[in-house]
Amino acid sequence: METEIFTICDHTQDAAGKLFIIGTFDCIRSPQFPLLHSFMLAGRVRFSESEAGEKRLKVKMIDSKGNEIAKAIEGVFPVGKPAPQTEFTGINLALNYNQIVFERPGTYSFELYINDEWVSGTKVFAMQP
Repeated sequence: METEIFTICDHTQDAAGKLFIIGTFDCIRSPQFPLLHSFMLAGRVRFSESEAGEKRLKVKMIDSKGNEIAKAIEGVFPVGKPAPQTEFTGINLALNYNQIVFERPGTYSFELYINDEWVSGTKVFAMQP
């Protein structure tokens, strides 16, 4: 299993296996907190033939103290065997976070787990200008 992409963005869409990402970022600036903000998380994970089968996904959003900021996104998805003449199966993620409350400036992290194994992480820094 290999993480190809795991990023915060304004918009992402999986269209026929192609992952479109618009406006990737790692900082949110606001003169006031708490701040209400909507965004998306884009990801692409590659699986080898030996990793085919059903997978459990979990994405957590936490603050710098480890407190969950939003309810974890969880689900199950199938990973098929790679197509002939390819080496892996790519799975795209397009996760929507609506109206998330950032209570204060600080570092907020996203953690991606597959089958309870940490796969990748990314951060967003909420700050005042």
